[in-house]
Order: sequence, then C-alpha cells, then structure tokens
Amino acid sequence: MSYATSFMTRLIEAFLTGFGIATGVSFLIFPLSSRKVIFKELSGYLNGLGGLLKLQTAYLASLEDWEPDTDALTQDPEKTNGHKKSNGQAGPQQLFVTAPGKKLKETLQKIYELHTKIPTDLNFAKREIAFGKLSPKDLGEIWKRMRFILPPIFGLSAVLDILQRRAEESGWENGGPGDLHQQKQRKHIDDLHQLMKSLHEPVAFMSASLNSAFQHVLLTLELVEPPKKKKHNDEESAGLEPVPGTPAFAEGFRKQLDRFDGYKKQTLEEWCHQHGINIPPGFFDSTFIRPEHLDTRIEQAREENQRQLFFGLYIHHLLWKTGQAALDLVLYADQRKQDGALNKNRLIVPGVNTFKKWLRAAFGRQDYHDEDLLTADLSSSQALDLGESFGKSKDPEHLPPRNRWERIGEGIRWIPQALRSDHSAFGFRVACATLSLGIVCYLEASQRFFLRHRLLWALIMIPISMTRTAGQSTWSFALRILGTFVAMVATYIIWYIVDGKTAGVIFFLWLWIFLAFYILLKQKTLLVAGIISVSSPSPPTPPFHIKLNFHD
Repeated sequence: MSYATSFMTRLIEAFLTGFGIATGVSFLIFPLSSRKVIFKELSGYLNGLGGLLKLQTAYLASLEDWEPDTDALTQDPEKTNGHKKSNGQAGPQQLFVTAPGKKLKETLQKIYELHTKIPTDLNFAKREIAFGKLSPKDLGEIWKRMRFILPPIFGLSAVLDILQRRAEESGWENGGPGDLHQQKQRKHIDDLHQLMKSLHEPVAFMSASLNSAFQHVLLTLELVEPPKKKKHNDEESAGLEPVPGTPAFAEGFRKQLDRFDGYKKQTLEEWCHQHGINIPPGFFDSTFIRPEHLDTRIEQAREENQRQLFFGLYIHHLLWKTGQAALDLVLYADQRKQDGALNKNRLIVPGVNTFKKWLRAAFGRQDYHDEDLLTADLSSSQALDLGESFGKSKDPEHLPPRNRWERIGEGIRWIPQALRSDHSAFGFRVACATLSLGIVCYLEASQRFFLRHRLLWALIMIPISMTRTAGQSTWSFALRILGTFVAMVATYIIWYIVDGKTAGVIFFLWLWIFLAFYILLKQKTLLVAGIISVSSPSPPTPPFHIKLNFHD
C-alpha cells in the first residue's frame, strides 16, 4: 500500500503539473476564448454576406452585355447526350455562367459552412465565464437576427438557376439553327439586357446600403476596430449619406429603404415603356388591375413578358426583405448601446437557463447524442438516430400528475430515476465486462499470468471500447488497431533514431505528439486512432534488456 500511495501521489502531482502548465499557456501565450472565436465568426459572417451582395451586383452587371456561345446553342441536340457534348464540355447548363457567377457560387458555399458552424460555437461561448460587454443573451439575440438575413440573399443567389431554367423552358437546348429560333433567342437576350440595365442602379444602391448597415452593426457592437478618423473632414458632405457607427445611421438607413422601395415604381414604368404599355395616371396608387386597353392578343408573348417582369420584381422584393432584416439588426445594436450594455466591461457568467440545463444533465436523463467522443459514432458528422427502441419507454400504468400531491409524488420518483437511468444500465454492462477480465488479477493463482502478459491494457480497452451498438464498437475497434500500429512504429523510430539517449527521446517524442495532433484537430472521423497514436508511444525496452523479477 505504501508503494501504491507513493505512486498515486506522484501521478496526481504530474497531472496537476500538466494542468497548470496548460492553463498558464492558455492564458499567457496567444490566449483564445470561445467568445473571441464567436466574435470573429459573427464579423466574418456579416462581411461574407456583404461580399456576397457585391458579387451578386457584379454578376447582374455582367449579364448586361452577356452573349451566349453560338456553338453551344446551334449544336445537334441528339449529340449532346442530355446536357453534355460528346467531347465532355457542358452544354446549355453553362448558359448565363460568367466569372462573377462562378465566384458567387463558391462564396455562397463558404457562407453555408460558416452558417452551420456558428450555432455550435455559440453554445460554448454562452457557457463561458468572461470579462466583457455582450452577455450570453445578447449573443443569442444577435445570431437570431443575423439568421433572417441569409434566406433572401440565398434567393438572390438563385438567379443563375432561374435564368437557366427559363432558357430550358424556352427550348434553347432543343432548338436548331433556324432563323425563327435564332430570332426568338435574340429577343430573349435583348430583353435580358434591358432588364439587367434597369436593375443595375437599384441593386447597386441597395447592395452599398446593406454593406453600410453590416459595418454599422460591427462597429456598434465593437466586433471590429473603428476606422481612423481622417483629418479635414467635410461635415456637410458627410451628412448626405448615413455614416456607419453614428447614432443617426438607423434613421438614414430607413430612408434608404424607402428610397429603394420607390425604385420599384420606376422599374415598372420603364419596363412598361419598353414594351409599349401605356399606364393610366394614378395606376400604381389604385388596386393593381390590368387595364382593359392592354394588347393581349399574343398570349405567349404576354406570358413571357409577365415572367420577365415578375423576375425583376422578385429581385426587388428579396433586396427589400434583406434590408428589413438588416434594419432589425441595426435597431437591436443601437438599442443595446443606448441601454449602456456596451459602456464598460463586466463579469459575464452563464445565464440561469444554462445552469438549469447543467443540473438537468447531471441529475436527469441526458440525450445520447452528447456521448463522449471516444464512444460516439465518428464515421460521420451527423448524429446517429438509434430509433425509439433505444429511447425512454413509456409507462402505460403511470399517468401524468393532475394535482399537487401527484406532482409531489412525481418529484419523489425522480430520486430512483437518477440511480436507475439508461446511463447507469450501460455503466453496469461496462462494469460486468471489465470485471470478467479483472477477476484474473484479483485471484492469487492467476495474478502472475495477468501481470506477465500485460492484461492491464486489455482491461483498459474494455471500458473505452464499449458502445451501445455492435457497429460502433467494430468501427472503433478498427480505429484502435490502426492507432496502436502507428504508435508502435513511432515508438521504435523515437527510440532508435537517437540510440536510446534520454534527451533525444524526449525531443522526438514531443515532435511526434506535435505532428500527431493534426489528426485530432482536422480528421474527426479518425479521432480515436489519433488519440491512441498520441497517447501510446513510449520508449520501448529492447528485447535483450527485458528482466522480470516478481519477487521484488
């Protein structure tokens, strides 16, 4: 027992030393908290949305003089094999694709990735104790309002798909080199050029206004550093447009939204003038009813013109909805600043709801999706749905409480439930599996066999390898074999590369751990193999130096 007590003392001292060094490094060398991570992601999210709007404006501007590839349109449809040419190049699917359009799709994918990553990091930031200005509730409200900005912008990014579908419906991919078909295509392209030119000014105006709104939110919430003030500013000229970060920006941005709403009427009037439609006086102020004197003899032409008009109004409406969502975010940021929440730093602690969730998780039934990383299904990033057979079974003989005494009795039933949970049952299974091998060590006749053949490692592998399903256990078992093999190779390299010299072994062991952490940080599906390969390497003893003395 004295040897065991001494060993445990040294072991806990080593652990505490490691924890202390890690804590010191975290605070002193490039400190990075969960709140700082979420602040960077929120600022990157808004800047990414602003860049997406600029790309959308550039893409619509590129369509003002876009001309299709004549060879792609006049080829024989039987040789295209659907939407591809015989030489492998894309056919009609590449219509309306310009350089800004390709970049728009790539940027949108990055925004999607950040949009799905922020909620996970936001949960960690809300649980963190920090010294700052924005509370966990503020972070949740900010993200709640930011989420409403993406859907209309996503609708704007679908312009390319809409135009391609319109071309397919118009028969561009099936048409031949006939004069009638070419005239029809020419008319569609000319109408597209006119529509994009009419949309250029309102889209560019709204895109710049939204970028200013995003910058105002970042400056007001102090998520970015304020720009340096320039000398000799002209205050009169600066007052023409709302300046981000100033108290009067929200009112100026609201006026810009009203101004943009007026562009809709201007766009309609220009479109009607281009198509020879006379609008009677006061038409837009009354109910929107088609005048009787409109020429609708050609139904197909009327339908095509109507689709073109609705396409322009669709873009207007999405930009207006984006502006409304941005205005809501601007007003919230200004409100928090007026309330004094951003005046000084204060101690930020998790909210009451967070503590309730912690208590519920500690004493109640916890979701199995929050399993430890070592036992979770690491083959994919999505949660594994095990079905109702693994869930909590319903008790048909116990109805919900209806009065105060029954609710008190329901509270008393929680006490045995905490000791009789699914986690306890799974722990009992792990204990039985571990004891089935551990009993060999506690019996005097088999203790030497247990120690000689290093069955302690098998004893350790049992509790960290057991999972709820056989499939998870098999995949985890394969990863552990892989990690053990890699660790074995690394062990001999670390030992023999320096001929067993202590200083060299320590250095190369550190270098191996440093490089192996790449797997832990980047390859989530191989997490178990990475952990085993990092934790297993230790200086091996050459076979001719092995000496066992059980009497000592």
